[in-house]
Amino acid sequence: MDADIRTAVCIEHEKLLKESPQVLAEFNEHLAGVLTPNIGGRKRDDELRKRQAKYAKAYCNSRNHARNCALCAFILEINVLTAA
Repeated sequence: MDADIRTAVCIEHEKLLKESPQVLAEFNEHLAGVLTPNIGGRKRDDELRKRQAKYAKAYCNSRNHARNCALCAFILEINVLTAA
């Protein structure tokens, strides 16, 4: 329920939460293709690194959002106070 409250209030946080799993799914699909035999080369490696970086960025953005968003930080603080 806490996540529902937070995402209902901050649209940016909701977007980041949705983006990270989507990028991970794309990365996993690409990784499955990379692991297929007889597919190789520098182009494949570059694409894999690009997708890894895209996922890392999406994951990092979603994890660090509360530090930069006053609204999310406020809601997190309320959640901590009510849980105590």
